[in-house]
Amino acid sequence: MVKVIKCARQASMPGTICLYAGFYDLLSDCVRFSIDESEVKKLYDKHAHVRRYPRKAYYHAKIFRAISGLMANHTSFDEMRIKWEEVFRSIASHYHLPDHEYLQIYCYFNDLIQRCYRAAYDTRGLYEDVKSLVQERKAANSSMIEAAVNLAEADRDPFIFMWIKAYKDAREGLIGDIIPLLILSIESELPENDELSLAINKSALIVIEQIKLLYRDGFDLTYEGKNFVGDNLF
Repeated sequence: MVKVIKCARQASMPGTICLYAGFYDLLSDCVRFSIDESEVKKLYDKHAHVRRYPRKAYYHAKIFRAISGLMANHTSFDEMRIKWEEVFRSIASHYHLPDHEYLQIYCYFNDLIQRCYRAAYDTRGLYEDVKSLVQERKAANSSMIEAAVNLAEADRDPFIFMWIKAYKDAREGLIGDIIPLLILSIESELPENDELSLAINKSALIVIEQIKLLYRDGFDLTYEGKNFVGDNLF
């Protein structure tokens, strides 16, 4: 299966293998000399089903630890993606899995990295825009303050939505708990010993606790444009 994944990565964008729509032809080309066409269809159908209806992988903890270790070594997200085979072989060695599940190891690993990358990217944007706002206020530049406020508010909403989605997806069993990974991601992206970085990290922890409290009280949080809506479940 490593050869199939390598083939798919070389023939298309690395993430294409995890997009079930349009992946059949690519998969067929990569396994044409290994299995017959009927088996290709079975493999594709099982792969597509798991991608359409994602669930927390039972090897989530192993992938979680692998990514945490890479972050601890200050590995960039691009480098993490390159290390997929190392992580894949380490996890696959612990299980005897059907072929489509080996594809899921690769996809689950990439899904988590993409979420972590997005968390770091959005947080960096928030940091830069809030920093700009602070500077404009210190300079008393009224013409620029409003624009800086708008940028900071625009970045705030995706920042909050990120935590809502992570908590909600884990609660619904779509993935494992990745909030600790997201926290590591934003910490790795922000400057150390910086007052604004500390404020953003603290804000993240407050948002997470508020989300948990709202869910505990029977609210389901949804994201609509710039407004966060709590829908009572009961």
